[in-house]
Amino acid sequence: ESPFSWWALFDKKSNNFIGGIGSFFDQDLSSIEISYCLAPSAENQGYMTEALQEGFISYVKKSVQENNLSCKSIHATIDPENTRSIKLATRIGMWHDTSKDYHSDSYNRPRHWYIVNLL
Repeated sequence: ESPFSWWALFDKKSNNFIGGIGSFFDQDLSSIEISYCLAPSAENQGYMTEALQEGFISYVKKSVQENNLSCKSIHATIDPENTRSIKLATRIGMWHDTSKDYHSDSYNRPRHWYIVNLL
């Protein structure tokens, strides 16, 4: 069973819930897969970029270093037609690893693998 966490995102001014970041470890604990969602009213304001770069990724990097964890990367699998998610992934330093792309039977769609190394 894989450890899972969910980070809730709230607007700093209104304190309204605007989205979240989900994460879970791969079976071998070498990578963390992330997913993210944002309320339409909060899109294009930099919230998710800030939450991922300055919050989640920074926290994971620090935790990996301080606790000598074997986790080496964070990745996301993204539908190639989801250009906004791809732009976000590249904005936070992820790169497209074409060697790990696959076709998802559950979505009946291709999935592209975006990754950022932690070390």
